[in-house]
Amino acid sequence: GEEEEDWRIPLDTKAVKVFALSDVHADFRPNLDWLREIQAPQKIEGGHNVLLLAGDLATDLGRLREGFQVVKEKFDEVVFVPGNHEMWVQKSAGESAKDSMEKMDQVFAVCSECNVRTKP
Repeated sequence: GEEEEDWRIPLDTKAVKVFALSDVHADFRPNLDWLREIQAPQKIEGGHNVLLLAGDLATDLGRLREGFQVVKEKFDEVVFVPGNHEMWVQKSAGESAKDSMEKMDQVFAVCSECNVRTKP
């Protein structure tokens, strides 16, 4: 297997702020716009801001990628736990996944591409 990047927060970090957000449902355009309008949290000198994104960001992989790009601009690290909406396979929307397990692999590939964490 591939070596995974060590992304642990340095021991000399003065403060860690953890924010949580879920059920954005960015497939609905006004929700993606709302996500864009969120202000980046104030940074404490020597600190680290982490966002736990707890599922249901988007069903569409393109919109998922777009949502990740938005939050990666605002937080030092983004940790994502997929929800049921990420696993939905919408054949009518032209998705290539044959089932939810294949879709999950595609979701994790988007996470990797966007440098969004899915593991400790």
